[in-house]
Amino acid sequence: NMVSQLRNFKIVWVFLILLNLVRFYGFSVSPPGFYVDEAVAAAHILCLKQTGHDYWGLSYPLFSAGPGGAYFTAPYLYGQYVWTSLWGSSTEAFRSFSAFITCLCVLFLALYVKKKASARTAIWVTLFASVSPWVFQFSRIAWDPPMVPFFVVLGLYLLELKNKYSWIFASIAFAAGAYAYPPARVQVPLLLILIPGMNWKTTGKVILAFIVLVIPVLAKSFEPEFTARTRILALTSDYSGNPYKDASLFELGLAAIKQTFMHFDFNYLVGTGDHNLRHSTQRFGMMSWVQFGAFIWGLGCAAWALFNLALKRPIGFWKKLTTSEQVLLWIATFGTFLGIAPAALTWEGVPHAIRSIGAWPFLCIFCGVVIERCVVWFEKSNAVPFARGFQGMVWALSLIFFTSYLNVFFGEYAENSYAWFQTDPEPIAQAYGKMVEKGMSCAETRQVGVRP
Repeated sequence: NMVSQLRNFKIVWVFLILLNLVRFYGFSVSPPGFYVDEAVAAAHILCLKQTGHDYWGLSYPLFSAGPGGAYFTAPYLYGQYVWTSLWGSSTEAFRSFSAFITCLCVLFLALYVKKKASARTAIWVTLFASVSPWVFQFSRIAWDPPMVPFFVVLGLYLLELKNKYSWIFASIAFAAGAYAYPPARVQVPLLLILIPGMNWKTTGKVILAFIVLVIPVLAKSFEPEFTARTRILALTSDYSGNPYKDASLFELGLAAIKQTFMHFDFNYLVGTGDHNLRHSTQRFGMMSWVQFGAFIWGLGCAAWALFNLALKRPIGFWKKLTTSEQVLLWIATFGTFLGIAPAALTWEGVPHAIRSIGAWPFLCIFCGVVIERCVVWFEKSNAVPFARGFQGMVWALSLIFFTSYLNVFFGEYAENSYAWFQTDPEPIAQAYGKMVEKGMSCAETRQVGVRP
């Protein structure tokens, strides 16, 4: 009956919350150490709290220079400013901010899908996000990229509220994503243009507000050092390490397509994942087993629908979807490809899990809708026991997978990845340790006369 269904839903949501709270366990165990990017960002944040200036002496900047031409961004710097003011300056405090932001992302993803489709579809999407190695890995490292999926999902959710001013807050969220990490500066504008199911007037207002809000980023982009890293890593770069530096426009297009589909490689998704040990345990891919199964099944159904369409036959699968599910699948498809695009347009380390971090919420949406369709198919076929059995299997296999993953993540991965999470001898990289462990002030750790 309805009462027992509601009770079961509540129990399921409580269980999903507990699964996400695992993100806050053992920050000092795995990943080991405190990577140079984490340490440099932490130094900037501690300097801001002490002096109102970052390590380089810039007063409350929108961007603070880091190692290798990277920049730490305002959403991350000031988000951590508030977070570490509450929880302290330990490694655990800095890393727990990424876990908190990721949990918020999963929450708003659930609310978005629930509003768009149904509570049960939201449960499947949330389950996949909760046990995904891709999501878990980057919720444990103190850096900017996890903020991108959060702001993108928050923006989508705010657009769904359809309040008088919700489009303004959505624009702010999308702009914050663009500030937070360079790949979002590719993904977000294209997503706003292509997002289906939106009133064109609202879309126009959001895009205009977005452009106004990112003017400081656009202005900063005229500084050669700000875009130096992007220019080196781009497919069009003339950098000596770029294998495509002499490629024609046609060859560059083929390379971008090829590298896009490298992110759907079996080994990447369920085998060993990203080859970089900071991005993956190497024992699991970026998806859980069940999510990958749902992904392949969904692709198979889509291929069958296209085949029938080509032969002018009825497309049964598509017609069985609700209108909301159809829109969600389009959003998931666009969002996935646009999330992967920034990684596919670079030549180094492809497939690249961080540069494509904006894709994971959309892959979770796609797979969640597929699972819900399978359950509905069983129910409409008067095979309710099969529907329950199927749901039980999805849960059981997901939990077995997650347990196996955690066992590796907090065990052998913590040992194997030690060398990948160390800092370096540069004064700015050592500043965090000196401030926290030796009680030195920011001014005492600064290298005199050095500015990026």
